[in-house]
Amino acid sequence: FSKNEYLYMSNPKENNVYFEFVIINVDANKEIFKSDMVPPDKALPVNLYDLLGSGITNIKVLVNTYDIETMEPCTQFNNDNIKVTIK
Repeated sequence: FSKNEYLYMSNPKENNVYFEFVIINVDANKEIFKSDMVPPDKALPVNLYDLLGSGITNIKVLVNTYDIETMEPCTQFNNDNIKVTIK
């Protein structure tokens, strides 16, 4: 990734839940981003350079899901050990 590149986090249109995205800097054990609720068929651009600066960083992406009608939490998914290079 570079300064002007974005990671697009999307919620597929087939879903019937909201997504909330959380990015954790694994190296610093710190949450660096938490999105608002993303409805189905929408995408959220995230500039990793703005969040992390340049270099190589290990991140974890969590996806929390919430029922559209009740806003009750449903499930949490995560991807461990994602290594990103930012120029």
